[in-house]
Amino acid sequence: MITYKDYSEIHFCFDQLKMSKEQIAKSLNLSPTTIRFWLSKESFAKSAKKKHTSKLDPFKEKIHQLLAQCPDYSGKQILQFIHNEGFDGGRSIVNDYLKSIRPKERKAYLSLNFPPGDSAQVDWGVAGYISIDGTRRKVSYFVMVLCYSRMIYVEFSIGEAQEFWLKFHENAFKYFGGVPKKVMVDNCKTAVISHKKTEDVVFNSHYQDFAHHYGFHIIACNVRQPQEKGRVENGVGYVRKNFLVGRKLEPFELLNIEIKDWLDMANKRLHGTTNKPPITLLEEENLQGFGELNGYICSRKIPTKINKLFRVRFAGNTYSVPAQYSFEDAIINVFIDKIIITSKGREIAKHERYFGSKKDIENPMHSKSLIETRKRASEQKIVAWLYRLSCKAHIFYAELAKRSLNLMRELNKISALQTTYTDQEIAMALEDCIVNEAFGVDYMRNILDIKKKQLPEAGPLHVTHNADQLNVRIPAPNIAIYKGK
Repeated sequence: MITYKDYSEIHFCFDQLKMSKEQIAKSLNLSPTTIRFWLSKESFAKSAKKKHTSKLDPFKEKIHQLLAQCPDYSGKQILQFIHNEGFDGGRSIVNDYLKSIRPKERKAYLSLNFPPGDSAQVDWGVAGYISIDGTRRKVSYFVMVLCYSRMIYVEFSIGEAQEFWLKFHENAFKYFGGVPKKVMVDNCKTAVISHKKTEDVVFNSHYQDFAHHYGFHIIACNVRQPQEKGRVENGVGYVRKNFLVGRKLEPFELLNIEIKDWLDMANKRLHGTTNKPPITLLEEENLQGFGELNGYICSRKIPTKINKLFRVRFAGNTYSVPAQYSFEDAIINVFIDKIIITSKGREIAKHERYFGSKKDIENPMHSKSLIETRKRASEQKIVAWLYRLSCKAHIFYAELAKRSLNLMRELNKISALQTTYTDQEIAMALEDCIVNEAFGVDYMRNILDIKKKQLPEAGPLHVTHNADQLNVRIPAPNIAIYKGK
């Protein structure tokens, strides 16, 4: 049976943090069936216990007497005793009753004490989910706690990949002002590759290199032993209950701004165990200094091949590179905020990292060389056609190049004349342009139009008439009508 606090936490994780039922079950250490049951309830109410009669009821007093004599009696021994008293039931009902009346064995744990500057513990928490351009993304938060002072550092991310893991370690060290001697980790793949009881721990080589750079040792907690890193487990819960409750996760960028102010407050509070503010005890930590260490390159390297569209694919998106690198092998260097693509050890492209999916991220300059190459190929094709038309075409092309502001446009217009005129007509017009020193497509088109509209020379006029039409007699005019006037 859960408590009202558990009930409220279940609904908060599901309604506000948008966690799945399986994630809630894992987080609260409850079964998925229990989570589904209480999510279906609109209010919390304890179920009334029903009284059941059992064939064991008449023998319970006898069982208590036997256990008083010897608390270590087994279920089989108790069954033999009460069988003699007339009990006709089986062994399972006896064992179930013994479990209910015997106190449960609980493991005892020693309180772990850490000297100043010795250890830090790290872990991830899940804040919920947000939508980025229609893509659902998990929001996680990184927590590091210094074991002695309880100083806490928190940072939010969209993902828990290697680049976030390393960069947030580095940010935490800068926040604390130094590096502890040891860092205790869970068995996440960014830290531990394999951790079997009978074998040595296999650490992530990238994380080992990072640890060597900053001078700390990695301590892997035993599998399914959360009490070994109780400091950070409590820290994850503290952030959830005191920072995330009632807070919206969007816009995401605002989380890492607001958490800084919250950390100042959390590290100045009076800690419940030490009765001192963590910021005060930090002065006693005596952490290892950075010295003159250069920053570590906190990235993840992914080998890939550039496709024919001069793109590389990462996390459901494509990123462009210069066109001349098509079909080359490349390395995608993934940082928390950017993507750098290298080929043969040289940087060839850089993009801002996009956390949505199904988007093509292109730098327009990457296709410029390909466009120029295509323009030159098109120009060479038209010039070769002109040279085939006439042996004097080179003169026309040279003069056209000198006088034209946009040579490619002029060549395309000349090429378009093929749809209306024959090659022979265009060749003749080209030679006429050279003779008249008129170099341009407009002059050439005028010459072609004039020649097409020119009429043939007129010949002698031949008119055929009927013979009777040639012998028409016209009467003499009457002049007398004019004399009276």
